[in-house]
Amino acid sequence: MLKVLHLGIQPVSRIEHQAHDLVCLVDTQPEVGNYSLASSELPQLVIDHHPARPASLMAAFHDVGGPAGATSTMVTQYLRAAKLIPNPHLATALFYGIKSDTRDLGREYEPADIDCYNWLFPLIDKPALSRIEHPSVPARYFAAYHLAYERARLHGGGEAVVVDMGEVYVPEIVPEVAEKLVSLEGLRWSLATGSYKGELYLSLRLNDRRVNAGKLVREVCAPLGGSAGGHGAMAGARVPLRGRSPDLLATDIFATFLKAFHLRPGPGIPLVPLEP
Repeated sequence: MLKVLHLGIQPVSRIEHQAHDLVCLVDTQPEVGNYSLASSELPQLVIDHHPARPASLMAAFHDVGGPAGATSTMVTQYLRAAKLIPNPHLATALFYGIKSDTRDLGREYEPADIDCYNWLFPLIDKPALSRIEHPSVPARYFAAYHLAYERARLHGGGEAVVVDMGEVYVPEIVPEVAEKLVSLEGLRWSLATGSYKGELYLSLRLNDRRVNAGKLVREVCAPLGGSAGGHGAMAGARVPLRGRSPDLLATDIFATFLKAFHLRPGPGIPLVPLEP
């Protein structure tokens, strides 16, 4: 998306904080840990649709918790309130944020998401959106998926699928695989893990609305020193390895999740049986 829309995003390491009046966290919150702001720095603004964290309430301005299925919806509402019309690239980025977070308005969406989605649609660069959603990918992308499908294991008679992808070439492939696996017919939840630069990434997806994915992932990963975030149907976390074996750590995490869903830990059944 950054490449297609030519967005002027800079790594936080290149920014001199003292040269700016304030810091705003968007689509994340203090204590979550999935951002590059130093732990000692408290942002002045926090805008996020995820459930509120206590530290967010200490910010001078905080708009957290929605109701919205995407933070892009909340930002769009600010633009509309100020009677500002976003340019095609900004409109496309916001539209894609709503579309992806709500799974095409099919998951955890609110009336505000539909309203902003429809308002943005005439403003977007539609060919650019197509390139974002259907990008060219390297051969190792397909290799990662091939390995994931081979390693995926079913539990509970097809109620759950878990997969440790091993070392991944980009951490974003982990939630993408979890998202793909949760579409398996009859599945209640999927969990994917993968190691990258000294951390184990994990992603949980649910088809069961009785369980809060964000709360469960935080409960599992906090004792392991990890940072986690998410909400009802989707959540993710990063757990520092700190000398621990990523394979053994993933195995322990799988056992904890299986126990939380009242399923018996074990090797499971291959999702894709290998041919003899």
